[in-house]
Amino acid sequence: MLKSKSILLFITLFTFATGYIFAQGHSEEEEHHEGLHFSHPLFTESISPDTKFRFDYQYSKIDDNTKSSELHLEYEYAFNRAFSVAVTAPYVFISTTQNSMSNLGNIELSFKFANYVFEHSNLLLGYGLSFGLPTGNDSKGIGSNYVTDLEPFFNMGYMTGDFEFTFFSTFGIPANLHKGDNVENDLNLQLATIYNITYRLQGVLEFNRESIVNGNTGSSAGWYIAPGIKVVPFNNIDKIILGLGVRFPLSDSKDFNSQVLFSMFYHF
Repeated sequence: MLKSKSILLFITLFTFATGYIFAQGHSEEEEHHEGLHFSHPLFTESISPDTKFRFDYQYSKIDDNTKSSELHLEYEYAFNRAFSVAVTAPYVFISTTQNSMSNLGNIELSFKFANYVFEHSNLLLGYGLSFGLPTGNDSKGIGSNYVTDLEPFFNMGYMTGDFEFTFFSTFGIPANLHKGDNVENDLNLQLATIYNITYRLQGVLEFNRESIVNGNTGSSAGWYIAPGIKVVPFNNIDKIILGLGVRFPLSDSKDFNSQVLFSMFYHF
């Protein structure tokens, strides 16, 4: 246990230390220079630091007897073009044929860094760290009220013409487990393609692979595909963007049968 905590502490301190040095390397002129900036996919996290509010409504059909609805409210603030902090609060409703329940899920705190060393080649690299805070409820199966999730992530993006390609990977490390708890490390790989059809309309296609790389239940993986669209609905108000996407499993191993996501973004 002590060794595990030491590793988590090292990852946290390394991320903040290198991120601080990296962010300090950008001058004030760079902070106000838009430069290479990627659009936000729907199910996949954005790789570019940004300042925005985001509201999501996600409906999931888990199986024939279980359905869930989730409300997500996110605020992200970019201190400069290389560093941002985001807070996401989810509220989850679950209904079965027997009963229904609801609760606040795990609030997520994320620190995102971007590296523009290959900006001249339209390539963006990034990394960061997310914390899943124990604000959920274990007895309801919605988040946890004692487990803290630590998720280092790495991402990259490439632009060419009207296309944007992004890759986002996360590795989940649970902390503060009770004796006898199953230790599971989650590996999530996401690939998103965005096509800028017009200034006000984007087509989105996303793939992701969610897997458990260790644990008492063994390794398992699920593959998913998610087509969607994003639109700027109002003339001369490009700060408001609406998105709609659906996600389906491509493999027998899956966490749900289908998902529908509605998103609203407000950029500052």
